[in-house]
Amino acid sequence: MNRFRNRGFRIVWLSAVLVLASCATTPRKQEAEPAKSATVRDLEKQLALANRDTVLRLRYARALWEERDYSEAINQTQRVLKQEPDNIEAVRLLAAIQLCDNRPEEARRTLEQAINRAPRDPSLHLLKAYAWKDLGKKEETIGEFEAVLALEPDTVKAVSAHLGLGAIHEEQENYQAAGEHYRQAVAIYPPLAGVLANWHKETLQPRARYSERMDPLSVSRRRQNVQDFLDQLKKEQEQEQGR
Repeated sequence: MNRFRNRGFRIVWLSAVLVLASCATTPRKQEAEPAKSATVRDLEKQLALANRDTVLRLRYARALWEERDYSEAINQTQRVLKQEPDNIEAVRLLAAIQLCDNRPEEARRTLEQAINRAPRDPSLHLLKAYAWKDLGKKEETIGEFEAVLALEPDTVKAVSAHLGLGAIHEEQENYQAAGEHYRQAVAIYPPLAGVLANWHKETLQPRARYSERMDPLSVSRRRQNVQDFLDQLKKEQEQEQGR
C-alpha cells in the first residue's frame, strides 16, 4: 500500500510544482540570513521613490517569495490589498505564498473571499484545491480540481488539475480513473508522457495499462519537459496578469 501511496504523492508533487513553481524545496532560511539579492535591493530603491506603486510592490513581494522570505512577502502583498482590495493578482500571490509558508487555512480563507468576487477564475480554484489538500480535505480538493476543469479544460491549469485528481484516485487504488486523468493530462501536454511513464512502470501496469503506450525519456529530457511546462505556465500567468 505504501508503494502506491508514495508514487501518488510524487504526482501530487509535480502538480504542485506546476502551480507553485516559486515554492522552495529547501528549508526556510534560519537566523543567519543570506544577503539580499541585487533584484530585491533594486526593487527596494524603486519603492522608496514610488511607495504607492502596487505593481512594483507586487514585483517586490514576488522577489521576496523567491528568496523564501515568506513573512515579508506576505506583508508586502497585504499592503497592496489594503490599497486595492479587488486586486486578484495580489490575492493569487498571497495565497500561493501562504501555501509555501505552510499556512493552508489562511490560504483557504484568502481564496474563499476572492472566489466570491471572481468565481470563474481557474487559478483561484486551483490554489484552493492545494489548500484543501494540505488541510487533508479530499472531497473538497476534488471539487476544486473539477471546477478548474469545468472552467479551462485544455490549458496548463487543466493539466495540473488532472494530475492532482489522478494522484487522489491512485492513492485510493482506483487505477482506471487515475490512468484516465493522466491520459488527459498528456493529451494536453504530450511531453509529460515520459515523466508519467517512468513513475508508473509498476503502479499502473497492468491495471490501467497507461504507460505501455509510452516510451520513457532520459532523465535529462524528462527534467527539460517539466521545465518547459513550468515556463509555459509562467507565460500564461503573465499574460493573464497583463489583461
